[in-house]
Amino acid sequence: MSHSLRYFLLISLPPVFGLSVLAKPLLRIFTTQDFISGWLVIPIIALSGLLAGIVQIFVNTLLVVKKTKVPTYINFSAAILNVLINLLLIPLVGIVGAALSTLLSYFFMAALCTHISLKYFKHNFYSHDIAKSIMSSVAMYFFVSHFEILSILKLIEVAGMGVLVYLFMMFLLGGFRDHELSLTPIFVSRLCSTKKSTIFYQNLMTNTVF
Repeated sequence: MSHSLRYFLLISLPPVFGLSVLAKPLLRIFTTQDFISGWLVIPIIALSGLLAGIVQIFVNTLLVVKKTKVPTYINFSAAILNVLINLLLIPLVGIVGAALSTLLSYFFMAALCTHISLKYFKHNFYSHDIAKSIMSSVAMYFFVSHFEILSILKLIEVAGMGVLVYLFMMFLLGGFRDHELSLTPIFVSRLCSTKKSTIFYQNLMTNTVF
């Protein structure tokens, strides 16, 4: 469970920061001017998704110890909390209030699931690795924020560079362990092999058709 949480956060934290910095360009490209003012909803929902993943990991520990009713009670409580916060915030700040209520509900669920899970299991939260991931994500955020993105092609290009910046910073800070680094050549080899197989299949199909 500890490794699941660590890997999940190492993979999920960069997209949260990435979606936050790309929120306005995304809305500018894919929607009209009327929707750009709601860009703040995107990072809030992205963070909510991150918390939802944490909830799922710790819910599994409750299922292992056969506390199957506890997740139901937590979900029910979070649903009531969500409705109450919606009633409070939506009249004040509109759609942002709805996003905030979702965020607060998932935070409530994550905190409660974590607290209960720690009664049965001792988790290693790998705080140093998560801190390095956050710092790498922040570096990526500021790097991407310097670009003016006006097209889908530019969006893909900047997003790709952002991923490289994150990986570079993680290597620089020592955020990846030796075992994970040793798997990199294997992953690259399999990726190249898959690409070659795809090209071979495409060529085969083309020659067969003609």
